[in-house]
Amino acid sequence: MTIFKDKNDFIKQLEEQAMTTFGRDFRSCGAQDRYYVLASLIESKTLILRTATEKKAQILKAKKVFYFSMEFLLGRLLDNYLINFGVRDIVAEGLADYNETVENLCEREHDPGLGNGGLGRLAACFIDSLASLGYSGHGNGIRYRYGLFRQEIEGGRQVEKADSWLEFGYPWERRRPEDAVIVRYGGHVERDYTEAEPKFRWVGGELVRAVPYDVPILGYGGDTANTLRLWSAEPYEEIFDIDAFNRGDYALAQKHRADIEAITAILYPNDNGYRGKVLRVKQEYLFVAAGIRTILRSFRKKYSSDFRDLPDYVAIHTNDTHPALCAPELMRILVDEEGFSWDEAWDVVTKTISYTNHTILPEALEKWPIEMIRELLPRVYDFIEEIDRRYCEQFRKDHPGRNDLLKETAILWDGEVRMANLSVIAGHSVNGVAPLHTEILKKSVLHAFEETMPGRINNKTNGVTHRRFLAESNPDLAKLITETIGDGWMKDPEKLEELLKYADDPAFGEKIRAAKRANKIRLAAYVQRATGETIDPDTILDVQVKRFHAYKRQLLNIFKIMDLYERIVADPSFEPVPTTFLFAGKAAQGYDFAKDTIRLIHSVADVVNRDPRARNLIKVIFVPNYAV
Repeated sequence: MTIFKDKNDFIKQLEEQAMTTFGRDFRSCGAQDRYYVLASLIESKTLILRTATEKKAQILKAKKVFYFSMEFLLGRLLDNYLINFGVRDIVAEGLADYNETVENLCEREHDPGLGNGGLGRLAACFIDSLASLGYSGHGNGIRYRYGLFRQEIEGGRQVEKADSWLEFGYPWERRRPEDAVIVRYGGHVERDYTEAEPKFRWVGGELVRAVPYDVPILGYGGDTANTLRLWSAEPYEEIFDIDAFNRGDYALAQKHRADIEAITAILYPNDNGYRGKVLRVKQEYLFVAAGIRTILRSFRKKYSSDFRDLPDYVAIHTNDTHPALCAPELMRILVDEEGFSWDEAWDVVTKTISYTNHTILPEALEKWPIEMIRELLPRVYDFIEEIDRRYCEQFRKDHPGRNDLLKETAILWDGEVRMANLSVIAGHSVNGVAPLHTEILKKSVLHAFEETMPGRINNKTNGVTHRRFLAESNPDLAKLITETIGDGWMKDPEKLEELLKYADDPAFGEKIRAAKRANKIRLAAYVQRATGETIDPDTILDVQVKRFHAYKRQLLNIFKIMDLYERIVADPSFEPVPTTFLFAGKAAQGYDFAKDTIRLIHSVADVVNRDPRARNLIKVIFVPNYAV
């Protein structure tokens, strides 16, 4: 899709957008408003393309993928979408007429606070890839009002501050109140046994209005635009205590709204206590229930009134165990509302849902207290219980005497609902994210399922979009690659193998070294701005950037640095290659071990960086508030 004919056409549309958005010409806008105008203009183009993409998918009766994930670590979109539409040069040329640059406006964009680590980045890369390959694939998640948190360092310790990423608005989103879904928590189940088939109704409790905000996901080449739908919790009915307000108790007056909005206020609220656990499950059920309802509405409107056809047109993929409630929720709707038999509904559910496992640590697999789920989601829990009962009954028939395996695979055990087991049992495919990871799943964490359901566990290696992590983040190298082998690699990364023929080319090697040094200088400038610390670009950069966790081994890394330092101090003749060690990443608010590791890194940095014996050999720097 060509969105601008040339520079003059871009400037004309830019001025029209500025007048529509702010009622003034682009030149008189400040930098933040200029960013908003440009982003809004590009978003409007994706809206047109998204409509065309949807029509094409409907005509072709294309199967749609819905990717359910608690996190979508998108990063900034403006530069990425200028590249995907192929208009970055035209835009840069047009902005130059205003003495403005693409880089300056892109810096005004906030990272959306919708994710934290690899789970969220995988989700973002996955939906980017779907759009770039022309598939009809949509994300389904949560619109957190605040991100995980903005990380600051005070006295070597992590301090969490609110990440107000929506402070200046988010030009990429469109609120869709007409598609809102009512979600129920609590209440009770009414049972009617007077007819041949028992009837069940989930009634009472607390009703919440889940309102969707749609963000465009633009594929490279500008031919496909899909949707990331993010859900925000709002009151089903406005309850405002005017008497409390008039007494001056303003917080109490708005307590109902505040309690509802807390559901989608923040990514990963601390769940060390019971209330935190309840909030986490409320989050998970909100985006699952709202997402499933949206899929069924759209399917009935555009494809078929018979949900038995659902697996032919819809794939629901659950990214980790956070969306594990997809299966019992879909069962609930098919059985209670659509009149399916259990077997009919189960056939639809298991053919539609699949699951990605992300961890080999048993303690990291979600488990929730049975009583909490039963109280919070009584009818959904009925289905979890029945799924478990039928599974255990069939298991005993198929594997008599193997209670050791049943203990490991049952959904309900020792007072807990085991979400990973629910995800495996209710899905037709379970994948790990790397060959080694998948083999460990088969041999260790999920070995009982591998033994009893051979073939269900398979591997899908994680990937990242090279357009963001090479073309966008490393423009000097990207330019060199295109000059050397053409631009086909932007669409097909396997074409990068054509660079192998230049492996021994001295001139090409020299250009790569020049690009690498330019990047190290860029990084040094960023670190200087972020920390006040200086980096010698001629040192080796040893970088570990990821969320802080015991199994990510940041502690082992800092132990290595401590060992290096002690060797330097003990032996003046020992001179390792000068190295700068860079750390970045956040520790969960309630994860004391990870926060202590951050503190240790700063303590080591204080010692190493001040010691003249080590100053020219090793340096340790922590860069706060990691973002894409």
